Amino acid sequence: MMKIVYNRFIPFGRFTALTVLVWLFVKEGVALTARLLNHEKIHMRQQLEIVAVCLLGTVAAHLLFGVSAWWMLAAVPAPLLIYGLSVAIEVLLPPYNRAYGNSCFETEAIYNQHDPLYTRRWWRHLFAWITYIPNRKYPYIPPEKRPPMMKN
Repeated sequence: MMKIVYNRFIPFGRFTALTVLVWLFVKEGVALTARLLNHEKIHMRQQLEIVAVCLLGTVAAHLLFGVSAWWMLAAVPAPLLIYGLSVAIEVLLPPYNRAYGNSCFETEAIYNQHDPLYTRRWWRHLFAWITYIPNRKYPYIPPEKRPPMMKN
């Protein structure tokens, strides 16, 4: 389901992996651990949820109001735009140096990356990232303090 692409260009900066819909870009030389793969699968599920809602919304607008069907194409970049907006909002809130890690999408992935069954039980976690929006109740967990991967 997830296509893994190893390269030296994407992801950029200090990131080791980047999920864009069903593609997982991993930096060359980085070991793809079970935890990292699970973390990125959570991001894939989040993005596909947003695409599905956008598609349903544009189909409904097309059927009810005659809105052009071309608007369905907006569903493809929508997850990245919403993800970017989430990080941009966190940039405005202290602590500024953890804006990316404090976004609701990243918080859900960090808190659940150790559970290998989390993405398999997707129906229990539909739009769970919404519950992480007021993430002050979910403090940031530095990588060295995150729990180990659970057994199946």
